[in-house]
Amino acid sequence: MIIPNIGNTAHKQVIAKYMSQLEQWDEVKSVSVNYKGQEYRYDRVPLDTLHNIRSLSKFITSLCVGVLIQNQKCFNMHIDLSTRIWPIFRRFVKSTVNEEEKLNKIRLEHLLCQTTGFDDGHLLFRNTIDFTRIDELLERVFNTPVVYEPGEKFVYSNASYFLLSCFLQEVTGMRLDEFFKKYIMDKLSTEAFLWQPYGKYCPGATGLNISFSAFQSIVRAFVGTYATRESPVLPYDFVRKIVEYKHPVSEYYTAQNALQPMAYGFGAFKSKAGCIYVNGAGGQLLLYDGQKDLTISVFSDFKRTEKFYWVTMRLLSVL
Repeated sequence: MIIPNIGNTAHKQVIAKYMSQLEQWDEVKSVSVNYKGQEYRYDRVPLDTLHNIRSLSKFITSLCVGVLIQNQKCFNMHIDLSTRIWPIFRRFVKSTVNEEEKLNKIRLEHLLCQTTGFDDGHLLFRNTIDFTRIDELLERVFNTPVVYEPGEKFVYSNASYFLLSCFLQEVTGMRLDEFFKKYIMDKLSTEAFLWQPYGKYCPGATGLNISFSAFQSIVRAFVGTYATRESPVLPYDFVRKIVEYKHPVSEYYTAQNALQPMAYGFGAFKSKAGCIYVNGAGGQLLLYDGQKDLTISVFSDFKRTEKFYWVTMRLLSVL
């Protein structure tokens, strides 16, 4: 474990206690707590070990969409958050149960905020996918009823971020993993990742395997961009939306959830505690509180995450 030798002693003791508790759990592979410019670090595995970060993949896909908007001139197309997605997909989808009028209302922002209009919260979760028909996922998504008006209601699933991945590929001619490497990873001079495709497309919502060191490079770029309002890699305006803009979520998502989500947007939840966070099914976590100058990154593989999240939120409350 790495504990800085400088800084507020009381804060140092609180963070050291948190780190020691996580160190006792074999499920925790790597931890970084950066508080007021000082990093506290623990690694159980080599830094270049690839981890499946599950739904943290959505955060990466969101960043890629932001970079796409920033670099739209490279692809000879005007793209912004109000861009409609159906004109891109119409020629690929043979049939749909939805009216074109409603599909034409779906915009990039709706996908990013999980307000596409679907009512199926398990749509494209791994245990609902028939991998013998993996090339039919796009057809399946567009043949799922769009129940709500796009932008009206938050329903978390993997479908919206799969559509973001498909949209990016059809616009750029590059699969999401290729775009991610060229426009983010290479510019940060880091690598060590693998994003297995679902047939023709990357899943976007999940499936990214990345090393903790590479992920931390992205986190530092993200936090630095928000703090300084400039970056050679990530667009500040988009990063600001990830941190600040959120669509309210229902009590269904808040009940019995230690992370206390109250809103969602652009790949991250907003907690009642004031931070934003992204988490994966096994306890993979990125938490950022700009007011406290606190960033927590954890790669883990829990079967049950409740205690880990409670311990983390308790740390947040005392700093």
